[in-house]
Amino acid sequence: MNDESIPGPHNRFFLQTFSELELASALLANHLPPTTLAKLDLKSLRLASGSYIDDELRETSSDLLFEVNHVNGDETVLVYVLTEHKSYQDWMTPFQLLKYMVRIWENRLRDGNSLCVIIPMVIYHGETRWTTSLTLDDIIQASEELKRYVPHFALDLLDLSGLSDEELGKNEHLKPILLLLKYIRSPSLADRLVELLGMIANLTEQGYGVDFFKTVIIYLATGTMQLRRGDLIDAVRVTLKEQGDTLMPTIAQQWANEAREEGRQEGRQEGRQEGKVEGQIGLLERLLGRFVTSEQELANLPLAELNARLQQLEREFSDLRRKDE
Repeated sequence: MNDESIPGPHNRFFLQTFSELELASALLANHLPPTTLAKLDLKSLRLASGSYIDDELRETSSDLLFEVNHVNGDETVLVYVLTEHKSYQDWMTPFQLLKYMVRIWENRLRDGNSLCVIIPMVIYHGETRWTTSLTLDDIIQASEELKRYVPHFALDLLDLSGLSDEELGKNEHLKPILLLLKYIRSPSLADRLVELLGMIANLTEQGYGVDFFKTVIIYLATGTMQLRRGDLIDAVRVTLKEQGDTLMPTIAQQWANEAREEGRQEGRQEGRQEGKVEGQIGLLERLLGRFVTSEQELANLPLAELNARLQQLEREFSDLRRKDE
């Protein structure tokens, strides 16, 4: 998944990473209760289509729905993962989850499927530990005699701000993603940056591809106020230097290749391609410490000139790596 129309850097990063079934499976295996996992055949995990979040919350929340078989193979279980990107905890989250679960059930009925169990999981990476409501019982104040009328379900909370790095799990693929989400708003992000990028680069070598590394760089460049431009530039240089030739083609080279390939498209695709190349040029200029060309100037350049400038920036980016080696 690489949809640039998804609002917000946190949303894009979450959806692009956890749409990878290997990472999603590791997330569930590491952070759902053992009694729940014992009933799930994670090898059957598959991504279901659709988003169920209210439109006004799409800037601060993102969601993924997964289907998984029961270990007995006689029923389907849904796992709904909601990620809260707010810096603060939302005490109405259980109520929001109930609305989303009802929408999922309605969709199933419309498609001719039966109702099934939905496991709601919330990932929270705010600035403080989660201390507020986890059930509707916490929200709806009812006397003991009337509690039977309150819908009851338990959500599984993964509170990244309240867990130590060790508690985030030992899975080498999952852990750097959770660490990045945990520290994205933290003043200590700059101190952890080289370590985190090194872990991500190792994943790149293990088959996730250069797009995965690029996703992380874009997230760091757009999703936090805790990094100066120089912090990111230096960390990328160190990471590329340490990885050497074992790292897949550089991000900049990948962008150049994408631009050349997409540049072959004609007609109505050209405007969208120009916008994408403009964005890549701006980010590369920031990484290189160069003057950032104004959006108006970039918008006035033809696609061929944009591609030429992107290739020049790619060469300069590659020169930086050779210089540091």
